Amino acid sequence: MTESQPSARLLQWTAEMAGEPVHVVRRRAGGTHATTHLLESATRGMVLLSLFTR
Repeated sequence: MTESQPSARLLQWTAEMAGEPVHVVRRRAGGTHATTHLLESATRGMVLLSLFTR
């Protein structure tokens, strides 16, 4: 999953936590411990979503 977009299920969970729909703006570069994406919602602004690897 490190090279791809977050799954639809994970984006749904993030939307539930934010209280509104979110969409992926871009993947953030760097880091070997996690894959990080910049997300955006209509009223809450930007959210960072980090998926930590084992």
